[in-house]
Order: sequence, then C-alpha cells, then structure tokens
Amino acid sequence: MMAQALGSREEVNHVVATKLVSFTEWKGNIFYDELNFLLIVVHREDIHVISVRQKRTTSIQIRNLNASNLISVKASPDEKWICFYSSDSDNTINIYSALGGNKYPQTTRKRTKIIDYHWLDSFNFMIISATAVEVYTLADSGIKFIKEYKHSINWCIFSTRVLILSVSGHQENNLVAYYFDKQAQVTKLPKITVDLDSRDEVLKPQALRVVQIYNRIHLIHIYIASSKLALYQIHLSYAKQSVTRKPPIPLRKLPSLSSVQIHIFDNLLLLHDIDAKISMLWDIKDKDCLHFPISAPLPLVPLVDKSELNDLILYSDDWEFYLPNYILDKKKGHFWKVMVDINAVSKSISDKGRLVQFLQRRHNSRDPILLTLRKMVEERCTLSVVSHIFDSLNQVAAIGNNQQQQLLQQLQIQSA
Repeated sequence: MMAQALGSREEVNHVVATKLVSFTEWKGNIFYDELNFLLIVVHREDIHVISVRQKRTTSIQIRNLNASNLISVKASPDEKWICFYSSDSDNTINIYSALGGNKYPQTTRKRTKIIDYHWLDSFNFMIISATAVEVYTLADSGIKFIKEYKHSINWCIFSTRVLILSVSGHQENNLVAYYFDKQAQVTKLPKITVDLDSRDEVLKPQALRVVQIYNRIHLIHIYIASSKLALYQIHLSYAKQSVTRKPPIPLRKLPSLSSVQIHIFDNLLLLHDIDAKISMLWDIKDKDCLHFPISAPLPLVPLVDKSELNDLILYSDDWEFYLPNYILDKKKGHFWKVMVDINAVSKSISDKGRLVQFLQRRHNSRDPILLTLRKMVEERCTLSVVSHIFDSLNQVAAIGNNQQQQLLQQLQIQSA
C-alpha cells in the first residue's frame, strides 16, 4: 500500500492528532504498555520507560536479560515489576524487579503454550494458555498461584481500560468473557454469541474490539463481507450480567480487516479506513443517523509545524493503533494522541436541534452551544425550533440538578 504525504496545517479537518512523545534518541525495540500508558524501549540490558501521560523517562538496567526475539513487555501499574515474553522463552514469562533485578520465571501449570498475559493490578497477573486462564499474585518472596478457569482457548482479546477478557474455544463464534474488578476479583459473564454472515465465516480476534462508550462496555465486531459494525453491549451489575446486541452500523466497502482501525474519543466512535486514508465518526446515541457518519469522511491531520510535514506520512503502514485514541509510529519515533475537533464537526451539522443535542453529549461543550444559540438568533430561526432546543437544554439541566441534590443528600447522611 502506498503512503500519502500530509497536507497543510490550515486545512479544516474533523480528526486531528497531536504529538505526545518523540523517542528518536533511544535505540532498541519499542513496546507500548496499554495498561499504564508507557513506552518501553529495550536495548540489550538497558530499559527506558517513558510515561506518555507524565512526560517522564526512567532508565534501568537488568543484568543477564535476554532481549532477543521479544514479543511483549509489560510493567506492573506501580512500575516495580517488568514482565518479558519472547518467542524462544520455552513458554515462560520472566518477571524482573525494576528496583533490585530479581527474576521470577513463570510457566503455565501444565506448561502449555502461552497465548497472552496481563497485569490486573500491581501484584496480580494472569496468564492465558491453550487450556486455561490462570491468575497469580506476586510478592518479594515469589509467585503464588491463585485460581484457574479451564477452557480450550484458541485466542483471546483483552481490554486494559475495563479489564474484560474474552476467549474463543472450539465454538469460534461463542466467546467466554470474564470481568476483573480493581481487587482482582473475577466475574464470569454470560456467553457472547457473535452472529456471522455465513457458515464459512471464521471469527477472528482482529475483527473484535472491547471499548467503553457513554460509560457502557461494548464488544465491537467488524464485518468485512457485509461491510458493517455490530455492537454488543455488556451489562455489569451485582445482581445480573447480560449482553444485548445493538442495531448494526453500515460501512463503505472495506477490502480487509487490516484496512480498518477503531478509536474512541469523547464518546464518539472513530473508524479509520487505512486504504482510503480517511476517518469517519459515529455517535451511537444519535439514533436517527446511525446509517451514515455524523460528518463528511476526511483525512486525519497532525498538528505539527510546517517544517515537519514533509517527513510525515498519513495512514502509514508503520502506524500501530491503540485504544482509546493513540497511534504509535515506531519508524519515525512518535507517539500521537488522536482527537476530534468538535467545532469543525459542528459546522457540518446543519440541523440546529440535532447539533445542540450532539454538543450536549460532548465534554466542555458550553462555548459551542452558546455559539450555536447565538447563530440561531442571528439567522432568525423559527420560534418552534428555538423552543424545542431550550426545552432540551432545560431538561438536561434539571437532570444534572437532581443528581447534584441526590449526591448532597448522600453526603449529609454519611456525615450525620
């Protein structure tokens, strides 16, 4: 696939990217730790841990580290432990202390193939093998086995933001899902049956994403043959867990799974079409407009100085997309945060009532809403339209006031 050079910064675009970190000075293999927002650079025995959010770098040295053929590197949330897994490690993950260099190797209980592993908190982690999901705890004295959940597992997907694991076994359109809370307590969720277009279709992990939109957890399935997205909402409650399937979102014709990437920003669903070099936006609460994007599909544009434009490539083959809204470009040495320009999107929504409802669902939208109301007065919109919009604004304000009063009452009761 041929890459395309970027245009100028002055172009109006709905989806933009800002550079968070540049790591061109570091040599070695680059890994992104999704749970902790860390870039980890491994060069022989030297490890550089770059915090994307805190803009700090910690350098450590781990003696006798086998840095060849590494598949993944993940740190514990407190960054006191770093776990390495390589293709030649004989189905063993190796956990090193970032402070003292102590090494703790761990295999699965039956020494079966390791499919993946993840930290659950600073002390607990899990290993997913071909036969089970195994949970362990780590202390200075060593590793202790906690519990296992036996399954025949072909592959798995894991969301670091909501700690949900889905595994696939022999019935490949049926997913077994687990929810891990902050205390590493495990809840088995109802079986998720993913509808397939035909008997010949095979469910692939590349077609699935676990995301959080409007504080609701969704499993997204990308259909290439029928060009659509399906959303399965996962309901979590202490009394009962359930899964419901939402109406599908139709897409333009897509050539392959590799040409589709998904981001979430401000509760908006972003779909990047790599081959067409465009990004599209959906608001799943806009029920009347789920059959098409909320704005015109346009290319993503990075917010950089003009001097950098010639060296950047739009939708490069080297881009790695991470949820909720990040891009890692290992070749150029940049880490990007993808965002939506709400003001630019607002200009493409002509229906003032729909526009105000759209803005009400966005964060920090007070100024765009006031600007929209001002334009409505200047354009002399009909009284019925203005009345409807103000009714909508008042309804949202009333809900917010009720929630604040309930919170205040709870605080007063607790302090009594």
